[in-house]
Parts: sequence; C-alpha cells; structure tokens
Amino acid sequence: VSGITGMRDPNSIGRVARKSVLAYLGTTCFAVVFGLGVAHILQPGEGVILDFGQNTDKHFAESSFDLVDYLIEIVPNNIFVAFSESNVLQVVFFSIFTGMIINSLGHAVDPVRDFIHSAAKLVLKMPMAICYPNSSVVRQTPVEITTSPWPLCAKQSRVFI
Repeated sequence: VSGITGMRDPNSIGRVARKSVLAYLGTTCFAVVFGLGVAHILQPGEGVILDFGQNTDKHFAESSFDLVDYLIEIVPNNIFVAFSESNVLQVVFFSIFTGMIINSLGHAVDPVRDFIHSAAKLVLKMPMAICYPNSSVVRQTPVEITTSPWPLCAKQSRVFI
C-alpha cells in the first residue's frame, strides 16, 4: 500500500506494474526451464518401483481449469481471512486496490497516506533492530563481528565496543 500511495502518477504505477509482471514471468520461466533441465539430466525416480500391495488402477475424476473462477478468486471475500490463510494473491490485490483508491482521493487522505508510510517504515525497521541490536550504539574499541544469532542477518561488520 505504501509503495502504491508513494506513486501519485498513474503512469508510473503502470510502468512499475509492467516491469514487475515481466520480472515475475521471467524468473518463473527461468525456474521452470532450470528445474526441467536438472530433472532431465539427473532423472530422479529412474528405476524405482513402488509396490504397496494394493491395486493402483484408480479412476480419478478429471479436473478442469476455469479462468473466470480463478480471476474471481483473486478478489478476497474477507481480507482478514486472506491474511490468516496466507493467500498472497488476494493480499496483493487488496494492497494494490487500497493504494489506488487512496491515490484517487487526492489530498483529502494525506493523514492516512502519512500513517501508512510511517507504519511501513516501522515494519521495515524492526528486522534491522533484531539483526543488528547494537547498530545505533557507537563505542570506542573496534571489534570484527562475522556471525549473528540469526543466520539470515549474518554479515561481517565492524562494531565499536
């Protein structure tokens, strides 16, 4: 929501949306081609015979994909349910829709826009405070730190103790 409300020009939103979709499709195509290539080279499951002692001739009902139903499912019935069930596509749709509505209301909703930007800064600052708890404290003796209790936050940095 913060990113959309930060772009007040509708043309810039369209440019960013096109670039995002192209990046998503490009990385998805790369991942599919890479996965198929690795599977073709390694041939996982080759020569494996699974016998569970049961008749494996089952007749499964054919399923079909309906594009209209898929597009309808993008719009959340309840945003809180979408958040709790981790339905990312519905959350993204809600965020983009909310940002566009806020932008369309102009300066009348500047307090809401400022609140959203402040909340975004707060949420983005929290991981930094967890990963680098002493980053705001500057002391006198330099010490090299190469690990962190959180592996994703580990990096080599110079801290003054």
